[in-house]
Amino acid sequence: RTIAGDRTTSRSVLKAELALVRDHRVVLACESDRGWLVDHGAEPGRIGVVPHGVDQRFFTVRPGAGPPTILFVGSLRYQPNRAGIDWFLKHCWPALSRVGLRLRIVGYGADRIASAPGLEIYPDVHDVLPHYAVATMAIAPLLEARGTQFKVLEAMASGVPVVCTTPVARGFSSDAPAWQVADDPGAISTACLSLLGDPGRRSELGERGRSYVATHHDWAGSARLLLSLLTRP
Repeated sequence: RTIAGDRTTSRSVLKAELALVRDHRVVLACESDRGWLVDHGAEPGRIGVVPHGVDQRFFTVRPGAGPPTILFVGSLRYQPNRAGIDWFLKHCWPALSRVGLRLRIVGYGADRIASAPGLEIYPDVHDVLPHYAVATMAIAPLLEARGTQFKVLEAMASGVPVVCTTPVARGFSSDAPAWQVADDPGAISTACLSLLGDPGRRSELGERGRSYVATHHDWAGSARLLLSLLTRP
């Protein structure tokens, strides 16, 4: 999926997925992906949804009071992550860096990002938990995304407010979203600056995020759903 509209990256991907649903029962990680396949001709009864779970350690994080820091977590060897952060650095970061924000990029391949004022690069980490603990907010500026993004689940479980694009937000569903959605550079910059200047809003989104993940992405609940699908006649 892209900001421009729902589509697969190639027709061959859609053809292969529809063939899998035709010949097997299929389990997906989010309802939006199930809906997308059904809209393209898949039989609804053959697709189940089992949400991803989150390591319980993330719920123990209490964001620190250090310098204002935007966090991006993700392997830069994965093309959608690399394309998303490159786009953010080119179109959003210049305006944000001028107000003294820091941008911490954590993930394999991050050392391929060119050094610039305000950037903190962590290319080889054994545990991402400490990075959520220093984050003022997290971003997921992917231009293309499918399924549920772990980087967003982990941020929300850690009580860190999230700014993400529409393709990322499609992986989640709530009447009271724990994330802010923005797609163009101006809107993303405005959302980040608004959160920076509003500690109350950050706290509200953080607590809402923890509650959302605890309710919808508990490993035990996902295991029960999977068991029910595996034992269904």
